[in-house]
Amino acid sequence: MTYYWYETQAPEGYLIPDDATTDVVTISAENAGTGLSVAAFLDPPLPTTPPPDLPDTGLSISPWLMGLVAAVLIATGEE
Repeated sequence: MTYYWYETQAPEGYLIPDDATTDVVTISAENAGTGLSVAAFLDPPLPTTPPPDLPDTGLSISPWLMGLVAAVLIATGEE
């Protein structure tokens, strides 16, 4: 008799591979009751979605520069 393994459901977080069928496994009177070869599937992981880019708020001044300007204004008493 001839059989094959077919993956019907991938583990959580993985996809079923394009080729979800193993090579043919033949069971005959000569090999009945003996061990069978192990089939392993290489399931690709689910694709990950990168985090979205933050919008450009138009602020291009360095925080250090803003701190320096604030310190100068405070030191000189300017409002």
